[in-house]
Amino acid sequence: MPWLKISVEAAGASAEALSERMLACGALSVSFGSSEAADDEVLEPPPGAVPLWPRVTVAGLFPATQDASALNSALGSAGASRIDWLGDQDWAAPGSGDVPDLRFGGRLAVVARDGTPSSFPGVALRLDPGLAFGTGQHPTTRSCLAWLADAQLEGLSVLDYGCGSGILGIAAALLGAARVVAVDIEPQALWATHANAGFNDIALDAVITPDEFTVQPEFDLVLANILANALMGLAPSLSGCLKSGGRLVLAGLLESQVGAVTAAYPCLAFDPPSIDGEWARLTGRRRG
Repeated sequence: MPWLKISVEAAGASAEALSERMLACGALSVSFGSSEAADDEVLEPPPGAVPLWPRVTVAGLFPATQDASALNSALGSAGASRIDWLGDQDWAAPGSGDVPDLRFGGRLAVVARDGTPSSFPGVALRLDPGLAFGTGQHPTTRSCLAWLADAQLEGLSVLDYGCGSGILGIAAALLGAARVVAVDIEPQALWATHANAGFNDIALDAVITPDEFTVQPEFDLVLANILANALMGLAPSLSGCLKSGGRLVLAGLLESQVGAVTAAYPCLAFDPPSIDGEWARLTGRRRG
């Protein structure tokens, strides 16, 4: 069926209020995207916060039977920066060009949803980020994928906390993990993770919110590619999810934040950080 998509550019601070107004006007779903004029990169936010750019495009999807002019008036001073009539398609997903063809050794490649790497001996992760963050292009995600491609994951239980598009958890499953649980605060991230798992014929064990997640020492590996403040705030939970001897991979922090983040995890022994530009990745093992 056809759809009506109304996209409004707004300041990041007012984006949530605008999205609530769209939902009140009958939007079936609302997504956030960067303004066409913005170059800012946004990673996962602290717990309870929505990831936003300084300027945000808020897009609402409405049934085509709704009156576009009436909707525009109902949105008040925000107005509509763009109105699109869409056919029966996955309107929220970006084009294939938004996902690069990345390779990590001979074991892992990241390609667009319909892509296939040529002459590649490893596994290909087919990705359509949709409404969520995580295509493998940012140094923090690349660093985690490189670590996973080198790790022995066969039979392990893995937690991907702050999963975004699900890229890390799905990569772990493709590389042999026996059990993968993905957690995120954002509904669009959970949707994207479910969709991407399906594109890869992977059945994740759970894709849930933090409220649905119970902290128990049941994971061999915990992955968290979020910001430093969130990594420190979540330290008791993330370390509490690890079995004795379990591994923890943390990313999304700057090199200058390494000391503060490692100090938040006294029960872990950390390897020297991996540095990519200004970004750092930490890997540690739970003692005892």
